[in-house]
Amino acid sequence: MIKFFRKIRQDLLSKGKTGKYFKYAIGEIVLVVIGILIALQINNLNEQKKLTKEYISDLNAIKENLEKDAIVISGNIKNGSRYAKEFLERINSNSFIVDESSIIMQLGRPTLYIDNSSYINAKNKNTLNLIQSDSLKNVFHEYYIRQIERVQSSADNLEKYGNMLKQNYLESGRYYEDLSKIEIMNSLMKQGPFIDYLDLYINERETTLKKLKVMKDVNTKLIETIDAELKQIE
Repeated sequence: MIKFFRKIRQDLLSKGKTGKYFKYAIGEIVLVVIGILIALQINNLNEQKKLTKEYISDLNAIKENLEKDAIVISGNIKNGSRYAKEFLERINSNSFIVDESSIIMQLGRPTLYIDNSSYINAKNKNTLNLIQSDSLKNVFHEYYIRQIERVQSSADNLEKYGNMLKQNYLESGRYYEDLSKIEIMNSLMKQGPFIDYLDLYINERETTLKKLKVMKDVNTKLIETIDAELKQIE
C-alpha cells in the first residue's frame, strides 16, 4: 500500500504536476491521521469494555461478600438478643454464677466478621471510579465506613466493660475464698463499681443490637443498589 502511494507521488513529480502532488500529499496525510484516530477510538472502546467487564465482576464479588455479611449480622442479632435476655434473667436470679465457665466469664465483644476484601480490592484497582450513581457511592460509604466503625466502637466498649466485670468477679473470688460463688455475686451486687460496670455493659449490649439492626438494613439496601447498577450496565 505504501509503495502504491509512493509510485503515484513519483509519477506526479515526474510529470511536473507539483500542485496536484501537494494536494495529494495533504490528502494522504489526512487519511493517515483519520486512520490513527479510528485506531485510537477502537482501542479506547476495547479498553472501556474491558474496564466495564472488570467493574461488573467486582460488583458481583462485593455482592457475594455482602450476602455472607448478612448471615453473620443476622446471627449476631439473634444470638445477641437471646444472650441479653439470658444475662438479665440470671442477674435477677440466684443462678447468675455457676462456675468460671458461666456467663460472666463469657462477656466480651460479639463475633462479627465483615468481609470487605472485595470492596478493598475494587478500590485499589480504581474500578469503583466507574460508579455513576451517587446513591451507590453514598451507600458504599455508609456501610463500609460509617456502619462498620459504629459497630466496632460498640464491640470495643462491650469488651472493655466485660473485662472490667470479669476482673471484679475474679478478684472478689480470690478475696472471698471461703464464700460460695452465689455469695460472692451477692456481695458484688452490693458494690457500686460492679453495678456501674454491669449497667454500662447491659446498655452497651442493647446499643450494639440496635446498631447491628441498622447495619443489616444498610446491608440490604446496598445489595439492592448494586443489583440496580448491574441491571443498568448489563
